[in-house]
Amino acid sequence: MATGGVAKRILAFFDEMVGHLYGSMTIVTILSCLFFGALSGAAPATAAAIGAIMIPAMEEQGYSKAFSAGVVACAGVLAIIIPPSNPMIVYALALQGVSRAC
Repeated sequence: MATGGVAKRILAFFDEMVGHLYGSMTIVTILSCLFFGALSGAAPATAAAIGAIMIPAMEEQGYSKAFSAGVVACAGVLAIIIPPSNPMIVYALALQGVSRAC
């Protein structure tokens, strides 16, 4: 998805939505990670795809490298809790056939 241009399109979409707000690069990064995480279902893939684009862009806007990496790392982890995340699918498959009345 990152090499095909989907990540850049997601970023452009959210930049149009919240680009006028103070701290918009941070907001765009978080929203893009949420959306990309919902598509991919994997936190490492989200952090890698969005981070490769957003960390350099945030540095150009004056954000520190540590802050940019921290935002991407924290927002990338959100992909785990957005359905259909990979860990939740594995968890559901592992519990298949377990009685509901415990």
